[in-house]
Amino acid sequence: MPGPTSGRLNQGSVNRGDLGGLIDVDRGMVSREIFVSEAIYGQELERVFARVWLFLGHESQIPRPGDYLVSSMGEESVIVCRDVAGRIRVFLNSCRHRGMKVCRYDEGNTREFMCPYHGWSYGTDGALVGVPFAKDAYGAQLDRSRWGLIEVAQMKNYKGTIWATWDRAAPPFLEYLGDYTLYLDLLLDAWDGREGGTEVIGGDPQVAHPLQLEVSRRELLRRPLPWREPSVGGHGRHRSEREGPPGHGGAEPGALARRVVPEPRPLDDRLPPAT
Repeated sequence: MPGPTSGRLNQGSVNRGDLGGLIDVDRGMVSREIFVSEAIYGQELERVFARVWLFLGHESQIPRPGDYLVSSMGEESVIVCRDVAGRIRVFLNSCRHRGMKVCRYDEGNTREFMCPYHGWSYGTDGALVGVPFAKDAYGAQLDRSRWGLIEVAQMKNYKGTIWATWDRAAPPFLEYLGDYTLYLDLLLDAWDGREGGTEVIGGDPQVAHPLQLEVSRRELLRRPLPWREPSVGGHGRHRSEREGPPGHGGAEPGALARRVVPEPRPLDDRLPPAT
């Protein structure tokens, strides 16, 4: 059955008249164009994702100074990190020099973020701390205080969950939530009534959970886990999500699987005794 409209929208801006033709309230029909239109998608990025409060992560994922994780706000990559003073910060993951991503790992711990393109480096507070050959290239013209990482307009740590928005004019987080605060509290508060207390527990569900796999668990233990390396650049202070914490030399491939996957037992051991 045809939708409310069969024509395609122009790739430019979308006016209200165009959108009205995509929805037929009387017939209960919505055009499939809303799922494929680049024009609508572009306006969603600009009018929704660039203005609303977005969930980025949880404070338990970055417990120590220097810890970070990479999240996203719309199509923008952002760094959620804890600076040397222990404060949670959120920055656009883009070098101020040529726009290259300064962090190319999913998570880790570092003292600074270094762009793999020309080596500009930034502290966990976002400040520009290193520019190779700065005197030869820029002389006294480069004011480093003006070229730190771009920080979000507003950030809120609500009971351990981290939220941010690019819009300085956006309402405060709790005002934005409104009546939905009740339902978020039901998710975040303890069952005994205490506020907060949630924590993100890491793990690899492919090996940490008893799944019905075609391959036997004993065979799985002999297979090394794949490494996830950045596609370009990076530097020694970051670590892959498969590596251990700093100072521990990382974990060899497959160590996680050998640590969390129990030895298989005969099926009869898991059945109750016959009565």
